[in-house]
Amino acid sequence: MGWVKIITFCVGGFILGGVVFFVTGWFTAPYSETISNEDESKLAIIKRLTKNKWNAFDIQEDLNKVSPDSMRNFLLELSKEPHLAGSDRDEYLAGWIKSQWEAFGLDVVDQVKYQMLLSYPDPAKPNMITLQDDEHGLLFENSVIEDGVEAEGTEDVYPDSFWLPESGIQRGSSFLGHGDPETPGWPSLDNVYRVPDDVLAKRLPPIPAQPIGYKDAAVILGAMSGELVPPDWMGGIAGVEYRLGGSFDPEKCATNCRLSIEVNNKLERKVSSNVVGILRGSEEPDRYVLLGNHRDAWGYGAVDPSSGTAQMMEVVRILGQKANTTEWRPRRSMVFLSWGAEEYGLMGSTEFTEHYLTKLKERAIVYINCDICVAGSVLKSFSTPTVNHKLLQATKVVPSPFNPEQSYYEFWHNWTSQGDSGNSEPVTNLPAAGSDHAFFIYELGIPVIDFSVKPDFHEYPNLEFYNYPTYHTGFETFALVDEILDPGFKQHQVCAGLNLVMGRSLADDLLLDFDPKQYYQLMKTSVDDFTTSGVEDKLLSLNLTLKHVRSAVQEFNDTAALWNTRRSSKAIVEDPLALRILNDQVMKLDRTFLLPEGLPRRTEFRHAIISPSEHDSYGAGSFPGISDLLFHFDSLTSQEQGDRTKQLDRHLSDLMILIKNAANFLKNPEMIV
Repeated sequence: MGWVKIITFCVGGFILGGVVFFVTGWFTAPYSETISNEDESKLAIIKRLTKNKWNAFDIQEDLNKVSPDSMRNFLLELSKEPHLAGSDRDEYLAGWIKSQWEAFGLDVVDQVKYQMLLSYPDPAKPNMITLQDDEHGLLFENSVIEDGVEAEGTEDVYPDSFWLPESGIQRGSSFLGHGDPETPGWPSLDNVYRVPDDVLAKRLPPIPAQPIGYKDAAVILGAMSGELVPPDWMGGIAGVEYRLGGSFDPEKCATNCRLSIEVNNKLERKVSSNVVGILRGSEEPDRYVLLGNHRDAWGYGAVDPSSGTAQMMEVVRILGQKANTTEWRPRRSMVFLSWGAEEYGLMGSTEFTEHYLTKLKERAIVYINCDICVAGSVLKSFSTPTVNHKLLQATKVVPSPFNPEQSYYEFWHNWTSQGDSGNSEPVTNLPAAGSDHAFFIYELGIPVIDFSVKPDFHEYPNLEFYNYPTYHTGFETFALVDEILDPGFKQHQVCAGLNLVMGRSLADDLLLDFDPKQYYQLMKTSVDDFTTSGVEDKLLSLNLTLKHVRSAVQEFNDTAALWNTRRSSKAIVEDPLALRILNDQVMKLDRTFLLPEGLPRRTEFRHAIISPSEHDSYGAGSFPGISDLLFHFDSLTSQEQGDRTKQLDRHLSDLMILIKNAANFLKNPEMIV
């Protein structure tokens, strides 16, 4: 019996111990389950799609690789010879850029050619301006070369400074449209339909034009004998009394005095190329961050555009090599663009957007433009509201060219504080329409950033609203940049650095750093300004009201605030589909502000919230349709005022609808209504 008790006790203890061991093990041992190779692959994809590739330490390595010598060499080649759009030299440079980008390691590089109608002078019959009378015959004819001979007392001009010699001639285009005038609205490819001559004639400028230097202008202005101009019209040419004209001074031009202009320009259909280089994105290759600059120039073009091209070449060199020698590759595709025929009317970029319209509307995130990198020493920037903080953020990372221990933002902030505005925070303005970003934002609703380094208007107040003295002249040479504007190419380093930081941030950030609330701030400020400036009272006198637009703006604010709250949710960054939806909403927000038929009387500008004024394509403002329709309203006839009032009524309704649609677009995506 004793043995039985002992055995029973041992067996019972063993069973009890086994139960305890089993139960304890069940709750304490790590749980594991075999995961199939297929599931492991899916988890790896989710992990890759939700990884944030933006790295502040990594971008510092890129900035350290920006080479002034490299950019100097690029500029030397780019500005070696004049390269008018469609010329052999410009097409050579397109091929040279293509070969360089291929060598730098971009995944795809194409040279896309368009047939464009361009205007050229006739070397055998140069354009002439003459002043003559019956008594003396020929009194004056314009200079046909820029010889750089300095007038007495004006020795402080190029090549001793950046000021323009008296023979300098600013070239430009008098064509006010965008794109090839023969193919409005569609790309100028081989075999496409081109408008007939009678339609073309209505699109081209009908008034003959020929620019001259201020030495020649002094002769013509000095021969005029009308009333003196108002004080604020007075120019700065020494020895000239500025008069309104109407007749000539008989002591300077006697019997039958006449001023003649002979223009022998000829129209030619020429090939002008865009160069398109792609660094393929690893996670979202169908989303594009675009960076561009035009290539053609009115002369040597060392400032406009080749300073911008030189820094872009450096950005491509650094990122191409990085993608081919490290594990880094951008999350989204980065597309680099060298435009042709910008100077003739934004032709290369317009043809590109017309050619790839559907892809760009669906896939483009932002276009960053740097037409001119260096024309002075102080940054000037433009952008659409949702991204206007991106450049400011980048300046806090890029070092100052004047003190490498200081960020560019610190320099810029200190410089801004010296002004009369009382504002110490640097300002990014709304984009105008004078460069290649125009069609992206105003026709397609793609957000844009545009920047350049301009003359210091604290030092040179007369240059605040002007580019730079040698703009579009034959004195835009390599020596001007190398010896006067940017010795050491430190300002070029700023441009390349800004493009690297902004480009990589927009290409690598998991969540696009766009802020829709900035549109609310802009719209609210503009509507409030309409109240204080008397515009609202004028509308009320026409039985029109801003009430419904103001209400829609507030609705947009409420929805944008909710969108920002959803964006800050931690769960978003763990869900690739939620990320994609949120990014697409803010990426395409500007598309919701497009009027299908364009602004009143301006079909080429479709953005109803921000577009240039009808009367100034180099300026931009908010709600331009209202301002344009009220322009000189009181000077119109009764019939014209009635028609204009109907247009205003319709436009105010359109604005209300667009803003409400934009608010609805930012709602939870499953909510159609």
